[in-house]
Amino acid sequence: MLDRLGTFLVEVSDTRRGRILLVLAIAAIASVVEYLLHLAVVAYIPHVGMGRILNSLTIGIVIAIITTIEIKAVQQRRHKVMEDMRVVRELNHHVRNALQAISYAARVPETKQQVAIIDESIARIDSTLKNLFPTIDKP
Repeated sequence: MLDRLGTFLVEVSDTRRGRILLVLAIAAIASVVEYLLHLAVVAYIPHVGMGRILNSLTIGIVIAIITTIEIKAVQQRRHKVMEDMRVVRELNHHVRNALQAISYAARVPETKQQVAIIDESIARIDSTLKNLFPTIDKP
């Protein structure tokens, strides 16, 4: 459940408007929890000092939970960025190697071997793109 909530927070906080609404929602939730807790403490705990300690402790726990959720969301975003960078790095490696072979093949006299090198390089680029970026509607 924490993963789904973290994913939701990542998606919501991608836009400026989403971040503002998220901060306002967290503030509203914390305010409501604090108000309800204050009412409960006043009604059920006659000792003022103990009520304040319980109130502070509960607010600390609520903030710790919210912080944990936010940290999870940041970790998920960081993991996604690192995965995207790995895909780009792999794409760069494969495409550059294939383009280098095409470049060399273009500088030699046209032969069947040259055409084979170009065809193989094009197939390698195509295969890499299909593996790294699979399409939804495959033929």
